[in-house]
Amino acid sequence: MHQVVDRFSEIRRKHGPDAIAGLITARCTNEELYLFQKLMRVGFRTNHLDSSARYGHLNYVLASRHALGIGGAERLGRPDKSQSVILIGSNITETNPLTAVRIKEAIRVYKAQVVVIDSTITNMAKLASHPVLIKPGTEGLVIDGLVKATLELTDRRRQHQEAPASFKALKVAVAHVSLEQVAAHTGCRSKR
Repeated sequence: MHQVVDRFSEIRRKHGPDAIAGLITARCTNEELYLFQKLMRVGFRTNHLDSSARYGHLNYVLASRHALGIGGAERLGRPDKSQSVILIGSNITETNPLTAVRIKEAIRVYKAQVVVIDSTITNMAKLASHPVLIKPGTEGLVIDGLVKATLELTDRRRQHQEAPASFKALKVAVAHVSLEQVAAHTGCRSKR
């Protein structure tokens, strides 16, 4: 620990406090973010700090604009009026409480079917009609498996129709995915 303190002290002495910057994950609570900014501003005497919440959300907005032609989640629909919701790797109750309330309303009013796929048992997973526990860090693989399974199902239903280019591109993207491997690596089992 002393080595880390000594190194930061040397950097600050040699290059000034603005040579040090801090970046913290968006998964922290407001209190933890507050403590982090206090550490950076008081301890390191720098204002160069950020949270991945800001640029992480920006990437989401840009990706949704590119993929869906819209620039934000508020235009994706109303979860409180949904009959089914899927959450993957998101503790929605902590990260977006307003959306969590809307999903809970969908469960209460519309008897919505909620699928929560996560490595921990979240508050929403306790309320979900289909909670699915997976191994930590395998959320992306679960999404690949869902895309692959959906495309296989779509292919069976569209046997005599030409698939749109977007489906062909998705098929190429998940061609390497084996549903059995997804199940083995994630701990999520398919019911085929």
